[in-house]
Amino acid sequence: MQQNLSSRTPREYPTCPGPDIRLDTLPQVCRTGWPRPEHSIRQHLANRQQLIVRIMKLSRAVDEQHVDLAGVQLKRLCNDLVDYLSNTHFNLYQHAFPPPEATPRECAILETTTRSAMAFDERWDGAESLVLSELREDLARVILTLETHFEMEDELLDLKLVESFCFS
Repeated sequence: MQQNLSSRTPREYPTCPGPDIRLDTLPQVCRTGWPRPEHSIRQHLANRQQLIVRIMKLSRAVDEQHVDLAGVQLKRLCNDLVDYLSNTHFNLYQHAFPPPEATPRECAILETTTRSAMAFDERWDGAESLVLSELREDLARVILTLETHFEMEDELLDLKLVESFCFS
């Protein structure tokens, strides 16, 4: 149920755990000494942006047929991809928030997309030779996979942000 807070008086605002902390007085998540999820989310989104930049650089090198540059960019992308996926699982979901209350469908999507992205890494990280046409096809697939992964993460992060503002 969505709450309309604009019609409430300040005393009626939901409060976070802690001594007289009201959401209407805080510009950020409740400051009660708990971990600050907004910092973790900001870092997570910065890491995602870096991953997207890596994908774009690799895609450009592949499109321009620069095999050596594509190899360097591929290595960087694989490193960032593994870091991003592991950070998402181990730091964002398990430490910044309690485990997400995802539906079985949402969990299946995250698991499938993570496995698919990791398969890209397993195939291409440390590859001794690059066949740019194959790399282009696999890169297109991993981009679509990550798009789905990002959308699901965003849904869960939105849910967790709302919960962290104590509107349960």
